[in-house]
Amino acid sequence: MPGRQFVADDPIKDEVADLDLVVKTSGGVLVRAVNRRFGFTQVLVEGAAELRMGYGPVIKSIYFFDASLTGAARWNDLINRGNGEKALIDRNTSATTGVALYPGSALDTGAALNSWATADFLYIRFASPAGGVCIDMVTTNSTASVVAGSYSTSSGFTALVTLVDNTISGGAMLGTSAATATVTGEAITWAPQQNWVKRNLQQLLGDSDAPNEEGYWVRLAAGTALDSTVSLTQIVALAPQAASATSIRRGRRKATTEYVITLDDEVGGLEFMAVAGADTTIDISWIKTRQTQ
Repeated sequence: MPGRQFVADDPIKDEVADLDLVVKTSGGVLVRAVNRRFGFTQVLVEGAAELRMGYGPVIKSIYFFDASLTGAARWNDLINRGNGEKALIDRNTSATTGVALYPGSALDTGAALNSWATADFLYIRFASPAGGVCIDMVTTNSTASVVAGSYSTSSGFTALVTLVDNTISGGAMLGTSAATATVTGEAITWAPQQNWVKRNLQQLLGDSDAPNEEGYWVRLAAGTALDSTVSLTQIVALAPQAASATSIRRGRRKATTEYVITLDDEVGGLEFMAVAGADTTIDISWIKTRQTQ
């Protein structure tokens, strides 16, 4: 008779409290989102009021295409730092007040997006289809400009459907949500489409200098050139759904109740929305466990 086998829970190695995130009212259909901390496998959440919670896909790449440059220099990698840090998508390196664990390099886009022109583009590669992005600003834009977006299809880039920009202020895209201790982004949302397919960006554009990377791509453009100083500190992918608070892709979490959730590797970030018509707060702690076979 074979011996009995025991499976133990993965023991905890580290735990980090995050900021007390302000979760927006469902009445405004506004989402707050935060990237996961790389290397942390579980998250503990507790809302002061009842919440809806969703899971966004991993962002694999973010490139800013600067049309004023030539060749490969036009493609500015906004994620990968020389010391191995992952800017914009790793909560460990967020420049938001009080939460950066490894601030060894510039943690935002710096001058890369300055004077974003109409011929420039922001390319985002998702591991799976997303319903939008939540963007946390460092230096906001004040020039009136409207964002446009498109996604990868078998025939090229196609305009995103029902694009809604909650970063806009006074007609200026990327005009709100400067990073603070409690604000984590305003959302740009769209309706996910069935014909969104994985494409190799180099082949999709017919540009030998473009990244040779395959995924679900979104391309964002500015209708008018932006301010001379514009920078971001976080981009979070949202779950593939409409922005509506009642979407089935967000589960419900009861008020003043702690939930410990184990995250799959395909989860890039978390999104939250208050159930009732009033803003609330949520406590977040990240847990790192020893991975056992």
